[in-house]
Amino acid sequence: MEALIERSGDVVVVHLRGRVDYESTEPFRIHCARHLSKERIIFNLKDLSFVGSVGITDFVATVGQLIQSNQANVKFANVGNEFRRIFEASDLPSLMIYETTDRAMLAFQGLEVSPLPRLSIADEESPDLSGV
Repeated sequence: MEALIERSGDVVVVHLRGRVDYESTEPFRIHCARHLSKERIIFNLKDLSFVGSVGITDFVATVGQLIQSNQANVKFANVGNEFRRIFEASDLPSLMIYETTDRAMLAFQGLEVSPLPRLSIADEESPDLSGV
């Protein structure tokens, strides 16, 4: 996993790309704890993926710790359904997911931009068994 970090006003946008794996989660946790715990953050997960579950638990735990220490000044953008399911199953506090980084940025500016709703069972990909 790689991170490209940019500052836009008083918000730090962290563009994550690559794969979440065991080797990348510890450096990610350390960087978040040292440098991002007092920031307003948008994590852009557009180019992030994972293969299997190795490292995903540590990744989610790091995100959860950052949300708790940051008092909900963490937002997410461009989150695919796989990550959304994992985040929601982990019951992360104050989980705010937006369609795009622009919408998350508007929410930080105090504009009324609603985060994406929680996934429902209907949003899950399931086979159509109506003709069976």
